[in-house]
Amino acid sequence: SSDEVVDVSSYDFSTIIAGSICNKKACDFLIPEQIHWHIYSLASGSKPKQTMFPPGIVRAQVSGGVLKYTLQNVLQDYDAGQEVQAGVNLYIPIDRLKTVQIHGVDQFVEVRVENWTLPDDGGMSPQAPLRVVDYGVHNEVFITSPTLRVNFADNGADNMVHMEAASGSSLDLSGVDSKA
Repeated sequence: SSDEVVDVSSYDFSTIIAGSICNKKACDFLIPEQIHWHIYSLASGSKPKQTMFPPGIVRAQVSGGVLKYTLQNVLQDYDAGQEVQAGVNLYIPIDRLKTVQIHGVDQFVEVRVENWTLPDDGGMSPQAPLRVVDYGVHNEVFITSPTLRVNFADNGADNMVHMEAASGSSLDLSGVDSKA
């Protein structure tokens, strides 16, 4: 695979920001037409990691417990007229998967929580629901979480969410012209 594997295991974060970091007017270099963000859960205690294509398209940064990305100028071999798509795959242990924020325009974001066993705390407190918030415009979000509750909120415009989540999950479509 031509994916670049990046170790994000040393980062301490509870929030992930997925989405465009730079729009066509703000960047002075060629950027992808669309970035596909895929966020997958891993078993508790696993080492978080990410892969991306094209290699180096984004650079991870952590500040104040937030994992976010800066778009990098790596598309020099493409023509300005080409519709370049990119992908970022994040693999996060379920016990660290707390909040996902989606920013940008025309983003495609998939969040998939597998049936991992959560750490045993003696049954004292189940893991809090995963919080997913879309602040963007014209994004499409897919959420699959059969065992972990998800609280989804749309605060953007013209977004579409497809959600299959555990009982007790919530869906708030407060955004303008948003649909489920």
